[in-house]
Formats: sequence, structure tokens, C-alpha cells
Amino acid sequence: QAIVLCTSYYLNDFTFFIRTTVKELLLAGSRQIASKVEIGTRGDVTQQVNNTSYKCYYVSKTVEVSDGTTQEICSCVTTDEEYPKLAAVKVSMMSLNSFIAEQKHWEKVNKDSEIKKSVLEEMITKYQNPEEADKIVKLKREIEETKEVAIDNINKLLERGDNIDDIIKASEDLSIASKQMVKSSKELNKCSCTLF
Repeated sequence: QAIVLCTSYYLNDFTFFIRTTVKELLLAGSRQIASKVEIGTRGDVTQQVNNTSYKCYYVSKTVEVSDGTTQEICSCVTTDEEYPKLAAVKVSMMSLNSFIAEQKHWEKVNKDSEIKKSVLEEMITKYQNPEEADKIVKLKREIEETKEVAIDNINKLLERGDNIDDIIKASEDLSIASKQMVKSSKELNKCSCTLF
């Protein structure tokens, strides 16, 4: 069974009265995933919490530790289903690598503990917005917004196209009327020239 080295939670979307239960469910699910995944892999597993589906993204790897041996370590990040997969996997990888770099002698822990977690606390707050974790997500959103504006502009142009057709027809009528007016003006000018 996997040993819990460090945890961090952002549960503001849950009511105060169920946060403890949600923490326990997330911890149990993460422990199960960390215990069963193949080392050196990454992926996701869907979990049910409070009749809602959540995704647990994991990254596991083997790390050479201070005494020259290797240890297996796994990071699990649980998000709602709307959180982009690329961003979640990136957060999981960054949290794992930051933890390994920041924490010395974590491999000697042989029971559940709460090792100092300053990096995790910062990450969990910073990456509530997936665009912070993955710039591709931000680009996709910007492309989608640009696409919506372009479609709106095309629709407006098409509406204007109908108006332009009406204007062209009116201008054709105007051209005929203008020609008549010019012809009449010339005749009037002739007349008025003779009156002088």
C-alpha cells in the first residue's frame, strides 16, 4: 500500500460540513491509484465523490535517492471533469518534480506523514486557473474567442449583403432618376440662357 508523503487540498467549492469527508475520499482514491499504477506511467482515473465525477491525474516514476538506491514515487491531482487534461497532467508532473527537489530524505519515510508542503500549497492556489498551468489551454480559449468574433462578423456581413443589394437596386433607380434630372437641367439651362 502506498505511503502518503504530503497532501494539499483546495475544497472551497464544497460546503464546510462535507470537506472532511471529501478529503478522506480523495485521499483513499489517490492511495489506491498510487498503489496500483505501473511505475513510469501517467494517466487518469475517474472517481465519484458526492454523486459527482472527478478525474484523478497521476504521474509515477522511479527516482534515484541519496544512498544510490531507487524509490518509486507517484503524484495524484484530482480535478473536476472540466479541468483540461493537459494542464492537470502538467500540474501533477510539476508538483512531483518540485516535491522531489525541495524535500530531502523523503525516501526514508515509512509511514503516512505530512512533510512540509510549501510548493504544493502555492501550486494548488496558482493553478486553480488551468491557463496558468498550460499555455496551450490559454491559446485554445483565445482561438475560440477569435473564432466567435469572426463568425459574428461574417453574420453581420451577410446581413449587410442583403442591405447592400437593396442599396444597389435603389441606386439603379436613382441613376435613372438622376439621368432624367440632368436632362431636364440641361433643357432648363438652355431656356434660362435665352432669357438673359
